[in-house]
Amino acid sequence: MSQHGSRQLIASIIHLHGNTTVALLFCSRNAGFSKNMIHTLRASRVSDREGEVQDRLIRNCVQPQHSDAESASVCDLLLRHCRSTSEHDIQTSERSDGPARIPMSHFAVWQALRCSCLQGKKRTFETLCALGVDVQAADVAAQQQQKGSLVHAAAVGGSQSIIQRLLDDYHLSPEGLTTNSNHNEPVHLAAAHGRTHALLQLINRGVSIDTRDRHGRTPLFHAAVNGHLSTVKALTESGARIQVTDYDGISLIEEVTRRARIRDGLGRQALAEYLQHMLQQRKEEDGACS
Repeated sequence: MSQHGSRQLIASIIHLHGNTTVALLFCSRNAGFSKNMIHTLRASRVSDREGEVQDRLIRNCVQPQHSDAESASVCDLLLRHCRSTSEHDIQTSERSDGPARIPMSHFAVWQALRCSCLQGKKRTFETLCALGVDVQAADVAAQQQQKGSLVHAAAVGGSQSIIQRLLDDYHLSPEGLTTNSNHNEPVHLAAAHGRTHALLQLINRGVSIDTRDRHGRTPLFHAAVNGHLSTVKALTESGARIQVTDYDGISLIEEVTRRARIRDGLGRQALAEYLQHMLQQRKEEDGACS
């Protein structure tokens, strides 16, 4: 769509709803409109509530349907725009003794950073860091909201680069916060989502390959019950225990055998057979050693 068409669409949305909120949220989900949206807003009269609108926009600016490059571009444009308008408002307020517009909160930017970790968007993460986002404060805020640490989020997203930055540059723990509401460590989330390389990265940084969650389930347990055969193979080849039972008395082999009947295209029967074969092989090796 042309710039003129984008402006017309944004103007129509604003006219229908009486404010910029819907237009902003619409454009945050459509990366191609973002630059034109900002030019339109700069030329329009700003309401007293746009600080609140900007908060909502930033919270939602990293969307799964956007590519990493698109999300990074949207974040860069929006944060620079919000920063410049905030500085302008402060200067205007000082000259007129009038109230400054509500500034964009840090929590909104922290949410965008967390989303970049969850979605594994390296470029977006780097863009937000380059713009001065306080990564350690964002990590504390996420934990206080019972969302787990940023390392938990990055484990879901699976970006090794983001995980490395969080551990090396911002000194976050590879174990995350063990007192979070579910007591899952990042390795459990990486295993459950089949993020093999991120999982092995965390294990290589000192996390036990057989660490248990609050239900007594190990990373191998999580990978197996979620049907991630390649992750299961990587863990078993790295020495993960197969003969393990959770706190409800359910063994890993029992659970994967029960789930082998599920037809979801994940090859659960092959996964169950693989674990049974590996367990038998280890028993034979142990018998030969004794």
